[in-house]
Amino acid sequence: MGEDTDTPNLARILASVQARWNIDPSRLLLTGMSDGGTFCYVTGLESASPFTHLSAAGADVTYRELDDLSHCYPREMNAAILGWLRAER
Repeated sequence: MGEDTDTPNLARILASVQARWNIDPSRLLLTGMSDGGTFCYVTGLESASPFTHLSAAGADVTYRELDDLSHCYPREMNAAILGWLRAER
């Protein structure tokens, strides 16, 4: 669908964050909503992608429909999302 301008931008953002903080390269979550979700797949499914947590085969995926929130989710879900990311696999 055209030139991928998002992957280079994500790479620059990741490099900037890694230069400032100690980041575990084995636990890099890539997530997005709406078009951001599409861009996650474009970037995350590349063979050279540094992102380790996207939607691996066999993942235990739970679909939740949230009424009246359109393109956002409740902040109360952050703890569960971060707990999943921190979990030993």
